[in-house]
Amino acid sequence: MQLRLLVLMLCLLSVAATAAVPWESVDVDEAVRRAENDDKRVLVYFGATWCGACRKLESEVFDAPDGERLADDFVPLQFDADSDAARPVRERYNIKGLPTVLVLDEHAAEVGRIVGYSDKAAWLARLDGFRRSERGGGGGISLGAATPRAFPR
Repeated sequence: MQLRLLVLMLCLLSVAATAAVPWESVDVDEAVRRAENDDKRVLVYFGATWCGACRKLESEVFDAPDGERLADDFVPLQFDADSDAARPVRERYNIKGLPTVLVLDEHAAEVGRIVGYSDKAAWLARLDGFRRSERGGGGGISLGAATPRAFPR
């Protein structure tokens, strides 16, 4: 009985581990090239370990069982906003608060921005307006339901 329980738990952990967003390990320009080849857009997530709203977004959306489906429509990139690697990208796209998610087109131009996080349903509904099939939808405004945290100075 204990062996069956252990096997079941390992299977569940394995499923949960593969359900998260499969973040790419490339720069923005390479992600844009991949997105253009695959007829997708680029989803760029800026978060930080000290950001509570970031942790909530990650656990409720990105690490949730349906998180990996975001890669169906987007080439997903993740940046630790406090890292040196993120600095040029933060400056390029004028990132001021966290969490921030950008949606970029095939020219690396911003077509959508979601700042802050309140709940999964509202966040996913907002993101739906920026999918490639929704050309121009969404308008690029923030959710406004949660106050984004500014970078510490």
